[in-house]
Amino acid sequence: MLPIGIESKLVFTANIRALRHFIEYRCNKDNVQEIAQVALQILKIMKIEAPNCFYDIHITEEGYARSEHKKI
Repeated sequence: MLPIGIESKLVFTANIRALRHFIEYRCNKDNVQEIAQVALQILKIMKIEAPNCFYDIHITEEGYARSEHKKI
């Protein structure tokens, strides 16, 4: 068990559909703030790495993600 304040690294793999689903459902104001921040950071990275797959997901002024398409 890690004490509070110690950094730990997390590595995971996912396909585009899984990432879009995670961002859509976790990066909103109704979710836990820490999870929403993680989803927002993933979205920012994916907009750089795969812009054609994430072009329709926009970041709102409040810092949340909003998609033009709900299910892909």
